[in-house]
Amino acid sequence: MRVAFGAALVSSAVLAVGAAGCGGGGDTSSAESWADDVCTSIADWKEEIRHAGDDIRAELRSPSTGTLGRIGDSVQSAADATTSLVDDLKGLDAPDVDSGDQAKQQVDAFADQLDKTVEQAKTTVDGIPDSAGLAEIVSALATIGPSLDTLANTGQSALAAVEATGSAIKDGFENADACKPLR
Repeated sequence: MRVAFGAALVSSAVLAVGAAGCGGGGDTSSAESWADDVCTSIADWKEEIRHAGDDIRAELRSPSTGTLGRIGDSVQSAADATTSLVDDLKGLDAPDVDSGDQAKQQVDAFADQLDKTVEQAKTTVDGIPDSAGLAEIVSALATIGPSLDTLANTGQSALAAVEATGSAIKDGFENADACKPLR
């Protein structure tokens, strides 16, 4: 259960990062600086999610007493990274370009959805008793996977829509140094 949550967060990160890395040439430094901040936050999140996923996979390869607790810690780490991403994205001011306010609204809406989905997943994970058997765990997780998959797809669409708000925003994502490794 906690494993599926971590894997879905990793999948979500990869899709969101791929979307953030797309764009075309540009010239507005405000949009470039903003895109750089967005991509830096996403890259930091991606690294935390990757680390949590690696920890979960390691626990699954060599399960022992306390594995479920350690996986829970990794899931919490992924959730904390997601909360940090939400805070970072919401803390950014709109870029000073014609479509800056619209781009900021779209990023904030994505952050709200990310936060809501992660909270729902954590509630589901936290509701599974430590004594749960495999069948109970799988049954409880049936709702997490689809909601995180939807979030991943929405994230990809949201960030693509952010870039489509205007040429300055698109150019900013294309030229921002922090976005280049995410492509």
